[in-house]
Amino acid sequence: MTSRSRVLAFILGIGVTTGVWYSWQKKIEWGGHGGSVDMIEVLRIKGGALQVSTIRSPEYFTSTVIHKFFGIRLGTTIAQIVLPATYTYVVHLATAWKVTVKDNVFTVVAPAVKANSPVAIDTQGIKQQSSGIWSAFTGQSQLDALLKAVTPVLDKKAMSPSYVQFQREAARATVKEFVEKWLVTQESWKGAKGLDIKVFFSDEPIGALQSVPSASVSIDR
Repeated sequence: MTSRSRVLAFILGIGVTTGVWYSWQKKIEWGGHGGSVDMIEVLRIKGGALQVSTIRSPEYFTSTVIHKFFGIRLGTTIAQIVLPATYTYVVHLATAWKVTVKDNVFTVVAPAVKANSPVAIDTQGIKQQSSGIWSAFTGQSQLDALLKAVTPVLDKKAMSPSYVQFQREAARATVKEFVEKWLVTQESWKGAKGLDIKVFFSDEPIGALQSVPSASVSIDR
């Protein structure tokens, strides 16, 4: 019997004789707000925000822990989580919008989109599993730690160039509808009704923004 096998047998023997094997039942109940209404925080979105797009995506997370005893590798525990994430993007209305009317084209340069934080997670759709020889002992705690770590990762992913670009055209279509149904109805822009509308975002590549007429007006909402 190798040193590793003897160590495994010794530790497993201790586990069995001390009754480490256990089972439990979970009962989840809503316990109210946990305090007075004063503890609930309501935040105002200064100037308001226009929701322009949503990305729904299953996200996968994995963590691996290597277990050692006096330098002897005893195995690993692998924790895996799959969760349904919803990324919501908005354009803040208080930020300056640049508007131009030229050659029968109504051009709008909207502020760059921002992702709502934290990213929404549908807890009913979370799937978790742990594997490895020690998963019965360490699997749940490792899953809990992994789940706690996903929020900053999702927030960073929401504003990654690939995700921002992925939602770009959906956001553009929403802003165009906003311009058609609200902006051109305002007194300052009534003459633009019926014109061709082009929408850009301030963070788009310079090549796209070079097509915007140089004469523009900033509007603060």
